[in-house]
Amino acid sequence: MTQTPLNAITALRKAGFPTDALPSLQRHLGAISSADDRLHAGVNLRTLAAEAYREQGGSTFRLAVVSNFSYQTIADTLRSRLLARGMLPEFYLSDYNQYHYELLNADSSLYRSSPELTLCLLDGHSVLDELGPNWHPEDIEQGLRNKLHQLTQFAEQYHQQASGLLVFNTLPLSGKTLQQCLDYRGRARISRWWAQFNADLLALAETYRHVFVIDTQSLLSADFPLRDDRLGFYARTLMSNELLDALAGEVAAMVFASRGMAKKCLVLDLDNTLWGGILGDDGIEGIQLSNSATGEAFVSFQQVIKRLSAQGVLLAISSKNERENVINLLQQREDMVLKIDDFSAIVANWQPKSDALQTISELLNIGSDSLVFVDDSAFEREEVRNQHPQISVVDPGSDPAEYAAALVIGNHFCQLELNPEDYQRSKLYQTEAKRKSLRNASTSLEAFLAELQLKLRLFTPQGQELARVAQLSLRTNQFNMTTRRMSESEVQAYLAQPQHGIIALQSSDRFGEYGVIGCLFYHREHNSLWIDNFLLSCRVFSRQLETAALNHFLSWAQRQGCEEIRARYLPTQKNQQVADFYTRHGFTLSEGNAQFSEYCHALEAPAVVPNHIELIASYQETPL
Repeated sequence: MTQTPLNAITALRKAGFPTDALPSLQRHLGAISSADDRLHAGVNLRTLAAEAYREQGGSTFRLAVVSNFSYQTIADTLRSRLLARGMLPEFYLSDYNQYHYELLNADSSLYRSSPELTLCLLDGHSVLDELGPNWHPEDIEQGLRNKLHQLTQFAEQYHQQASGLLVFNTLPLSGKTLQQCLDYRGRARISRWWAQFNADLLALAETYRHVFVIDTQSLLSADFPLRDDRLGFYARTLMSNELLDALAGEVAAMVFASRGMAKKCLVLDLDNTLWGGILGDDGIEGIQLSNSATGEAFVSFQQVIKRLSAQGVLLAISSKNERENVINLLQQREDMVLKIDDFSAIVANWQPKSDALQTISELLNIGSDSLVFVDDSAFEREEVRNQHPQISVVDPGSDPAEYAAALVIGNHFCQLELNPEDYQRSKLYQTEAKRKSLRNASTSLEAFLAELQLKLRLFTPQGQELARVAQLSLRTNQFNMTTRRMSESEVQAYLAQPQHGIIALQSSDRFGEYGVIGCLFYHREHNSLWIDNFLLSCRVFSRQLETAALNHFLSWAQRQGCEEIRARYLPTQKNQQVADFYTRHGFTLSEGNAQFSEYCHALEAPAVVPNHIELIASYQETPL
């Protein structure tokens, strides 16, 4: 009998989670689809030691939860969801109904735990329990006003005491509460006041950059209730396990986004995934799209994918078909919502899908852990899952009408906040194909770079530009000298420190804009200038833009009266290709071990900007 993922995890727990079996843990967790199984897996995983997990290359995340009710379920579910992506949560779990004390007391255990994210999980009882037993509709209005003021205080205090994210949830209004009011006009007023409270709570995320709010109502469905009355009464668990699982999915997506782990590319099968039927058997005109009721479901699925693409998600194809047939269909079927130009990579051959996804990863120059794979075939999904457990594999279901919901519920691509460049990402990758054509036609790298007509602007980012800086720090892996991840509020806090600065890199060439593609963090200590981090997008590798920016920075440091530049490189599995970056640019190694290497540049020889780059710099207008 085939072992279920939950049984496999239970067996690992009984064996003490042997270190050689930890890689398979991620694969088993990724295959779990039900809330109950995720909960039970999370209970099994309570004994997984953080130290052993880190030794195997796993990462950890400090996460705090406070609530007005018993909430252990969401902690166990979060453990399963995070470990499915290779991240072990280190929890601070507040005592029952201590959220007010924890968030307002500057010396609370919560703040001493230095959480990277804190979930303040509340339900309607956080308002109702503060009213008298014989409340009137007007009492609820005042109670909601008081609660909003309290939550605003929490946001203010948290900003002063912590650097992580603070996540609230809207308070769902239960029918049981509403039905205790026998006055229909009173019920209408309660519903209106409650809706206004939730709208004002959601608006807190616009006022405070460190605050995010999950709309609980949007997660509720006919499939599960707001709460189980028996558990609510006897165990004070005031939300159903299914709702807590859905909330955990939202929180996990925020955790991944805050660590730069949001997925980047959606890889799609074709036959019976993007259209109905088999292209090789049914032909271009025979596949189902707008020509049948079932086909309309595939069209709707494509429309959802198109919306994801418009927000920066790269699209790719992995299909066991003849490439020529695929290209012809994409060009000839006018009822295809997705056109050939929507795809950044197309791999159509008869090789295993796991090989195709590796090819797509290499073509787009992104890690395979940035991919999400959708295929109607259980065989293909399992083959990819076994070979690449780091790839998120989506089972779309048996009916194309359910495909869209199965894809979006995973929150695979969610960011803390999109910026203008996200909306241009697909176009940027399409433009890259023109550059590759020029590169192939050029006689040498030097000739290619000269014909590109590269321009580089170095400037001090401000306002909304800081969101892009934060996104680069979160999502850049290959050229990231220290892999220090920073939210937008942390970027602002960094800049607020005396003698600290950031230089943003914005580039363009004859084919168009690259956008903001890098940044350099620095601070001054006496006569030394420290590079705290240097980041560059993989889209502009092999252009020497990093050399131009660094050499201009070295020259500026000399003019500022600095005697040396110091920098550190912290090795990771993904940034090995820049291990020698500083030595290649005139730095000497001053200290090093397995955890870091420290370098020094004496600023003796003049630094030269490559002559194929036209450089404009304004950051030097800001003196140190």
